[in-house]
Amino acid sequence: MNWTNIKLILAREIRDQLRDWRTMFMIVVMPILLYPLMMSVTKISQLAREAPSRVLVIGARNLPEVPPLVENNRFAPGLFPTGEKSRLLEIVFEGDEPSVPGEPPRDMRARARTAIQQGTYEVALYIPADFADRLDAFQEAIRQHARRPDERPAKTVPAGALVVPKPEVFYSTAEKKSQTAFALLSAVLSRWTDQIGRLSGLPIPLEAGTRQHDRRRRREQDDLRLAAGALRAPDQLAPDATPLM
Repeated sequence: MNWTNIKLILAREIRDQLRDWRTMFMIVVMPILLYPLMMSVTKISQLAREAPSRVLVIGARNLPEVPPLVENNRFAPGLFPTGEKSRLLEIVFEGDEPSVPGEPPRDMRARARTAIQQGTYEVALYIPADFADRLDAFQEAIRQHARRPDERPAKTVPAGALVVPKPEVFYSTAEKKSQTAFALLSAVLSRWTDQIGRLSGLPIPLEAGTRQHDRRRRREQDDLRLAAGALRAPDQLAPDATPLM
């Protein structure tokens, strides 16, 4: 092996490469142009994924004041894993009263379904007119359940009465943004109903409370990935959800 010949060959190859402008362009100029472009595309894609989703809320006047689901025309920040995630859901309110006095009441559940099918909103939240009555019945069932056996009324409390009532959610399975917004809203509603249960005195066994805490932690981690568009929204997050094609 002659090192002198190797050095001569190496020097000649380097000189030939430096003389070829196309090679120098690919080595020096192309990375300078591509890296900022790639960073810009990544940033734009991230901003597009985090664009607020429009949520149609029908019957907001039927919601209880405590715990609050809506504060200052937004979902309560405390119901999100991080407060700034509340901006990802933009609320548009619509009343359930007739638009013209004297007209019969509109079918607002059908209105929520139509709004999703037409693509006007990503998610629709429907709070029925009897929601307050259902919540009162739930709290009364909790009070009866908490009494001593000899103080309870003869009529037993049905097991379904001890379930926290939930609004109905409509979303589209054909739109990824709708699924992502649905998953985030479902987690918000789950935390809200947890608060209702605690304020109402819903008894939770120790082992159930531990499992609930673990589920809540996993749910918060999933929310962060969902809001970034990195996880597909699972259909089982909200039992009272109505998926639409």
